[in-house]
Amino acid sequence: MNFPSTLALAVLLAVSPLAAETQPATEPDQPANIHFTLTMLDSDAAGSTFEQTVRTLLVSDRTTRTHAGWRVPFPVVSMPATDGKDMPVTSYQYQDVGLALTLQGRTVAPDRVRASGQVEISGIDRHAVALNASAASPQIGTFSHHFEASLLDGQSTELVTVPKPDGGTVKLTLVASIQR
Repeated sequence: MNFPSTLALAVLLAVSPLAAETQPATEPDQPANIHFTLTMLDSDAAGSTFEQTVRTLLVSDRTTRTHAGWRVPFPVVSMPATDGKDMPVTSYQYQDVGLALTLQGRTVAPDRVRASGQVEISGIDRHAVALNASAASPQIGTFSHHFEASLLDGQSTELVTVPKPDGGTVKLTLVASIQR
């Protein structure tokens, strides 16, 4: 038996392409997709409820922005400088009203997501508009909440419950589902 030629054959097999093909290929870690579901449950003192759900999909370590709502016109009356004729001019500015969500998620374990972001809820105050019907501008109430939370995959987590002036509440819950 000739040791140098056997050693050379072993080295040749170790570095040959055929030997490399028999090893399982290792793929780089792909960032996970995270499916978020934000639910807003709005209830009043009389027991009436309104539920709004926003679902969004994002890649781990990315940010998403979502708005679900309406654009409300605000009349703006101005008096342009004229040659003695005072004719008011009405124009409109629009404001977004509804639920706005900015969200970032990151998988930190196979079953855990770190979520951070801001949610803003705004709406027209119907009571104030009814009391002030002569004024053409609606009043808008706004609630904003910044959050950071550690979420278990698939488990609902309550972010915040806010009391409303009418005796009701607004409750926000968030669910994160990791998709690999």
